[in-house]
Amino acid sequence: MSSHTSQKRHASPPTDKDAAMSGTPTAKRAALPAYLEARHLERLPSAEMYERSYMHRDTVEHVVTTATGFVITISADGHVKFWKKGAQGIEFVKDFRAHLSAVVAHSLSPDGQLFATTSVDKMVKIFDVTNFDMIGIVGVSCLPSALCWIRDPMDQSTCIAVADSESPTVFVFDYRASSEPKHTFSDIHRMPVVLMAYSSAFKCVISVDKGGMIEYWSVDESHKLPPTVGFSLKSQTDLYEFKKRKCVPSSLVLSSDGELFACTSVDDSSIRVFRVFTGKLYRRYSESIDESNVIQRSDESGMFRLDDMEFGRRLAIENELQKSTAGKLSNAIFDESGKFLLFASLVGIKIVNLVANKVVR
Repeated sequence: MSSHTSQKRHASPPTDKDAAMSGTPTAKRAALPAYLEARHLERLPSAEMYERSYMHRDTVEHVVTTATGFVITISADGHVKFWKKGAQGIEFVKDFRAHLSAVVAHSLSPDGQLFATTSVDKMVKIFDVTNFDMIGIVGVSCLPSALCWIRDPMDQSTCIAVADSESPTVFVFDYRASSEPKHTFSDIHRMPVVLMAYSSAFKCVISVDKGGMIEYWSVDESHKLPPTVGFSLKSQTDLYEFKKRKCVPSSLVLSSDGELFACTSVDDSSIRVFRVFTGKLYRRYSESIDESNVIQRSDESGMFRLDDMEFGRRLAIENELQKSTAGKLSNAIFDESGKFLLFASLVGIKIVNLVANKVVR
C-alpha cells in the first residue's frame, strides 16, 4: 500500500465470503465470539473513504503507529514527522529532516519507545518517541537494507541490528555505548538481508534475504535457532515458501501478541500469515489482478463487484503500481488484538478476521 501526501482510501464492504482467499489453518484456533469481534471492529476504520493531509512536501512512503499513542510519517525526501493521537484525529508535534534522500529502512522498538531510520547516507538516526527527540546517530560502514531493534540477552541492552545490502552480514550496535558494532553475524543468510523483525515473545529475530529465505536466529554469539520455538529443523516448517515460489516479500510485520507474522509479496500479489512458534503457513490471501477479474465477473452478491468503468480505472492504477517503486512499499498490518489483518486491495482496504478466515469489512 503506497501512501501519498493526501491520504485517500476506499474501504471494502462487509461479507462472509473469503473473496478469493485461500489458506487452511495448521491448527484450529478458538472462534472469536461475536461480541468480541464487534468490540474489536469498533476500533477499526469503517467509513467508505478517508482523506488526511500529513503536510509533507513529498510522497508519504511510510506510516508507523505506536502503542504509546504516536503516529510517525516518513516522506520520500527524508522528513520524519511525529504526531500525537487525540480524542479526535491526530495533532502535529515535530518535524525532522532525518535524511537528505528517501528512508530505506525503519524500525520501532517493541515497547514503542525508540524509533530508528536509515538511508543511503549510511547513517542510522535514533529517536526517543515519547519525547519526540533525536537522541543518537550511528554511522555504519555498509549501505543498509534493513533495521531491527533487538534485546541482547547477554546484558539486556536494547540494540539496533543493521543489515548490509551488499553482503549477508548483520551488524548489531549499542547506540549508547559505542559506534563500533557490538556483534557481527555473517553466516545466518547466504544472500543480503532485506527484512528483519524481533519477536519479544520468542526472543529471536525473523529475517528474510534477497532470495526469499526466512531464517530464525537468537541474538547471541551462537545465533542459532532459538529453543523457544516448536521445531528443530526448517524442513518441519513452511519457511521455504518464498524460496519455492521464487518471490521475495516486501514487508514483514509481527502481531502484537507475537504469535503470528505476516509477509506481503508484490511478486505474486499475496499476503501470507505464518505462526511464529511452528513456522507453518497459517493463511494466504491472493490479491492478484487475475483473482480480481474472476471476482468482478462471478460475484453474484455484488459485495465485491464494482462499476465496470470504476473497475477498469482501478485496474489501470493497480498495473501501474506493480511496475513502480511505490508498489514495492505494499504491506499488511495487524490490529491491536492480533486477530485481524488489514491490507489494501483493488476493491479497497480489507479487514480480515484471521480466526474465522473471512472478510469482515
